[in-house]
Amino acid sequence: MASALCNKMSLRAPVRVAASRPARTTRVVTRAGLEPYLQVCSGTAIMLALGRFAFMPLHRRDLRNSAAAAGPKTTGDTYFDSLQQEASFITSTNDPAGFTLIDTMAWGALGHALGFAFLAATSSGVIPGVAGP
Repeated sequence: MASALCNKMSLRAPVRVAASRPARTTRVVTRAGLEPYLQVCSGTAIMLALGRFAFMPLHRRDLRNSAAAAGPKTTGDTYFDSLQQEASFITSTNDPAGFTLIDTMAWGALGHALGFAFLAATSSGVIPGVAGP
């Protein structure tokens, strides 16, 4: 009985759906003002150059001035005194100004941050006249 009620034909008139035009679609293309790799590479190059040529002499001068008052002095008599030595591969360099591996990674990271900030600013339109159409 229940199955007979479910299969019963409807008494309503069939509804005709008018054929509608498909909605107009617009294609939105997001473009950066400049190529992203150029922005990130130029930001990294700028920060590496600033670190090497502008801030490195200041940093080395501060290190020389503070080296006399830095930390406790060891005599080298105990086993633990030999463990307190700095790793030589980190501080050794062939650069005339003394730009080390740590300096390169730190200034490169700052350069990447600068490049991505500039990329975000140009892509979002914060910097007028630079973003694409």
